[in-house]
Amino acid sequence: MFAVDAAGQPTEVVESIVPSWNTLAFFEVNPVSFHQVAEIVGTKQRVSLTGWFHGHSLPRPPAYIEPALPSVDMSDLEDTSVLAEWINPKLLLPEVQLDLATFFQENSSVALLNFLREEKYQALMTELQAATG
Repeated sequence: MFAVDAAGQPTEVVESIVPSWNTLAFFEVNPVSFHQVAEIVGTKQRVSLTGWFHGHSLPRPPAYIEPALPSVDMSDLEDTSVLAEWINPKLLLPEVQLDLATFFQENSSVALLNFLREEKYQALMTELQAATG
């Protein structure tokens, strides 16, 4: 079970329930309660029963939206030469960065194909292959 901050967002684990023989655990699930279930690994056979008791729906708090971090304009950085040596120059363009940021905000992830410059990628792959034999 997690504690929540003033915005109702989970912050840290405050209680763990370890499964043990012949026990039953109940806890309330509501709009500001958060829990997780850990993966059980091992060779010992076990049987678990899970279920839910449903009651009347509770009013939900408004969705929490994290405040946006200030964006970094690459032209404001003192020295982008190291980035420019390694990163595909298209990805350093402000309009591409804005598009990527928007996509990430909407989808929570983004895949950056051809992130590295081709010559740096090839050099890196050569070094990795040499290191792994």
